Amino acid sequence: LKVLQEAIKEIARRHTPLHTTLEKVDGSVVQVVRPEMEPAFEIVDCPNIPENEESQVIRNYLEECSLRQFDLVNGPMLRVNILRLSETSHILMPCINHATTDASSWGLFIHELNALYSAFASGQPSPLPPLAMTFTDYAQWYQQWLQAGTLDKCLNYWRKTLAGAELLELPTDRPLPANPTFRQGSEPLKISPDLKSSLENISKKAGVVLYVTLLSAYGVVLGSVANQEDFAIDSIFVNRLRKEAQSLIGPFGNILPLRLDLKGDPTFAELLDRIQQTVRNGYAHNSLPFLQLVDIWKAQGKQFKYPTSVGFNVINATNSEQLELPEMEVSFIGMKKKAVVRNLHLRMLAKDGGYSADFRYITDILDGTTVARIARKYHFLLETVVKEPQKPLSQLRVMLDRVE
Repeated sequence: LKVLQEAIKEIARRHTPLHTTLEKVDGSVVQVVRPEMEPAFEIVDCPNIPENEESQVIRNYLEECSLRQFDLVNGPMLRVNILRLSETSHILMPCINHATTDASSWGLFIHELNALYSAFASGQPSPLPPLAMTFTDYAQWYQQWLQAGTLDKCLNYWRKTLAGAELLELPTDRPLPANPTFRQGSEPLKISPDLKSSLENISKKAGVVLYVTLLSAYGVVLGSVANQEDFAIDSIFVNRLRKEAQSLIGPFGNILPLRLDLKGDPTFAELLDRIQQTVRNGYAHNSLPFLQLVDIWKAQGKQFKYPTSVGFNVINATNSEQLELPEMEVSFIGMKKKAVVRNLHLRMLAKDGGYSADFRYITDILDGTTVARIARKYHFLLETVVKEPQKPLSQLRVMLDRVE
């Protein structure tokens, strides 16, 4: 464990977000980069658990760790929780506050942990090269880049794009209660390798990326369920705009509202071209911070509050880093998030040649049976459009209405 601790300390030293705290100054929240800040290590001994109880004990511990709040003013921003089941069996759960990192940084964390642990375990120094820039350097460059004209271009684009747009009014099983829990439920959906291959083929023929096809189908299903033809869906983009930023752990993610226009009864193939332009233009203007997008929305007299309606993202990385520590057998324990900030969010992860999809929803307002029906409609539509991409949306909606 000592080697593991030293390796994680070195990661925290290298990356400024892991020793950055937040303070309120003159009514505004500012970041304070501290010279150093060691992670918090918690080791809990839990030996001699009956075999039939071990799984539940582990999950209870992991859930408790994940729900524990961070002290954003004093830190630390990285907690390392270790449950020791025996001298040779441990559960490791690193927790990093989302204000200082994002999902795209976890692969970097695992990569560096693998390299540092292997080196330190054999008495060698760190094999990692010095970072070409810190996240602080990147943030300063980013602000200068925005102020040099990019910010005005992005503001103008999003003001024009969001004019008259609406959030999707997804029908719910009940209103949001006065004191919501925001507890998350999830409905899984498997996209087979054959179906994924067929979707790739129609995407190629249409001259679009697969992401656009998956997003378009999601929009058609949601538009059918909500009886809307013009609405915005949140999508997550990663703003690593410089090569040097590819090696940095930090909060690079940004949320963009992609406006889906389904009006005019286009065929699905025609819709792909329309959504491709939406995604391309959105990505070209993805540098506007999300809170400024919210300001644009509010300036139009729209009520904007969490939870936002729906979200969508696809993770195509098939070479994700796996934790590989010498002389150790390592396995991964999956955990479901306990809270969610969108009514419905479709997350698709490339896996085993296909996709492992996950419809995440707020249990305060939606039932699992309702979301499972949406998942079935989505799968049905994907199977349909690979065979008949020239079907107009009006006919596809009639077919979707029959799916229960």
